Amino acid sequence: MKDFFKRIASDIKYYFSVPKCTSCREPLDKGGLPLCRECHKAYTRTLDRQCSLCGRRLSLCSCAGEFLKSHGISGHIKLFRYDNREENRAANSLIYSAKSSARKDNTNFLAGELALAVKFNLQKIENAVITSIPRRPGAIRKYGFDHAERLARALALELGIEYIPLLNSGAKRQQKKMSREKRIENASFTLTASPDLTGKVVLIVDDVVTSGASMSVAAGKIKTLGKRIKIYAVSVALAYR
Repeated sequence: MKDFFKRIASDIKYYFSVPKCTSCREPLDKGGLPLCRECHKAYTRTLDRQCSLCGRRLSLCSCAGEFLKSHGISGHIKLFRYDNREENRAANSLIYSAKSSARKDNTNFLAGELALAVKFNLQKIENAVITSIPRRPGAIRKYGFDHAERLARALALELGIEYIPLLNSGAKRQQKKMSREKRIENASFTLTASPDLTGKVVLIVDDVVTSGASMSVAAGKIKTLGKRIKIYAVSVALAYR
């Protein structure tokens, strides 16, 4: 009888402390995922969308748009296409949660998904290092953390390679509604370290790539750190304006 009441107490404690699904806000099972079963199914359906360039699933390709390629980025590894349609709600909620909360289950889930995509697209990662697009200082003050750095560090652990913080952001304004030209002007980065990256593969992590402005400016800075540096953009989602 005592064990029965202990189980009841444990279940009650779990119910009130358990995180909610990032999409529908229902309490989660004890599985460690940030999405409930139904929302996880919706998320996996989002992954079926194909690349408009090669025809493969987005997570199985490393196609980069012409703008990224013109700025020295060899490929773009991503999971899904970001849009505001209802069927994308579960997938989009993972990005919203990453930006606004410090939920470890969400970060670790996205890192695991990205690790699979990186391993599929880059068979040899022993010579790779990871860095991230830094968050605006104002956003860090608001939320208390840099979401892209958290994701990049978790991805580095998944892949067993080094995370190096290379960049600092001097951006003053949120980029959400800016044109590409304005985003490039606003994407002010300075190098915070100067390791010799000659011959390295550098993975630059961000949550969403929209215009490619931040990635292109970051790549330009990193290219000064050595010769024959191969750069890949890595993001949870790809969005088009």
